[in-house]
Amino acid sequence: MDNNLLELPFDQYQRYRDIKEVADNLRGNKPLKVLDVGGNPGIIRDFLTKDKATIVDVVDADIEDYVKADGSKLSFDDNSFDLVCSIDTLEHVDPKKREKFLEEMARVSSDFIILICPFEDGPVKLAEEVAYDFYESTFDKGWDVLGEHLDNGLPDLEETRGFFEKRKMKPVVIPSGYIYNWLLMQIATIHSIALPNSQKLIAIVNRFYNENHYRSDHRNPSYRKVIVAGKKTEIPEDLANKFAPRKEGQSDFFETFSTLMAVIDFKYKNNLTKNFIKEIKETHKILKDKDVHIQNLEKIINDQTQHLKNLEEWASKIQSSKTYKVYSSIRKLGTGSKNDK
Repeated sequence: MDNNLLELPFDQYQRYRDIKEVADNLRGNKPLKVLDVGGNPGIIRDFLTKDKATIVDVVDADIEDYVKADGSKLSFDDNSFDLVCSIDTLEHVDPKKREKFLEEMARVSSDFIILICPFEDGPVKLAEEVAYDFYESTFDKGWDVLGEHLDNGLPDLEETRGFFEKRKMKPVVIPSGYIYNWLLMQIATIHSIALPNSQKLIAIVNRFYNENHYRSDHRNPSYRKVIVAGKKTEIPEDLANKFAPRKEGQSDFFETFSTLMAVIDFKYKNNLTKNFIKEIKETHKILKDKDVHIQNLEKIINDQTQHLKNLEEWASKIQSSKTYKVYSSIRKLGTGSKNDK
């Protein structure tokens, strides 16, 4: 797996890493033929490098093996794929179409189905409302993604589990995205996005979290659930145990979060100081250049004044000379003779 994937947004990295972890436990010796419903722009391929993935979504996209289609009306034949997954998509589907969406996933899969999304739950709804309000107050506009969750309502976990059980499948449910960590990281991310030139900072924060807290995030209460089911293969119940965090991995992220926010604010203030100093230097240079220009103008004016003064002194000397006086007398006589005529 590409090491740069660790710099993906923590929430995105987590759910695609979950797909990879589950697929690695299901794959066997042969590559899987995978369909990702709602998977534009195809990030799943960076995680399932051993497999062949087709992407379906409702938008236009210029990527390999892409089909524009509604997830509730797939154009593929029955049992076309070894594994069909949908990652944080079901909650954006019209509630009236959700069952049909799941039916289509089950129809085109020959065996494995992985569904990842948040489900209706008190702590989840509250966490989304807090994150939404913080985003709105920060950017003075609504957050479209969470806005759809709040408008449509999240899927029901028991109804979704029941969908698979009615079809003789035994779904395994894995918690993902420890809700308290999820909310704190959303706050940190929103806060960072609002800062100028923060792309590199955000990437570093995500890398830190993804490297150190991915494992410890698979516990309840969780923001989302990973549901794994098989049409032919019974999913082992201990699959969930493979995601269970080790005790030493359950560090309190709140302590880390407070330090993280302090670092973000320090970096921002430090950048402000650097920019302020830079602006002062630039302003000083402009003023200095203007001062030099003013001094040059003053010198030119002084030179001109001195030149005029010299001319005046020269004119005064000429006028007081005997030659000038004789010249003036002759000139007056000439003017008088003309008048006599």
